[in-house]
Amino acid sequence: MSDGGSEIEETEVYHPAVADENCGADANRALDAGEIGRLRVVLENLEALEQMLHTLIRDQTNLAEAVAAFATRTERHQNQNMDEIKANQTLLH
Repeated sequence: MSDGGSEIEETEVYHPAVADENCGADANRALDAGEIGRLRVVLENLEALEQMLHTLIRDQTNLAEAVAAFATRTERHQNQNMDEIKANQTLLH
């Protein structure tokens, strides 16, 4: 294969219009070592992304729970302060 041939092959493999035309002819051919290597890299990257996504979802859930707990405590403190202010206002009048 020449360098020009490699470019044509990559175009044939990755260009959507050409890939659709050649789908029937190439659908059952065995993958070569380079293609298998690229697929492994893609799968590893997808697995890493999936793990990151799970971590982000877990962190987001933990953060949302912490914010909700903080909001509940804050509201409780505000209500206690308001009750104390009302009691003090009653004493002043």
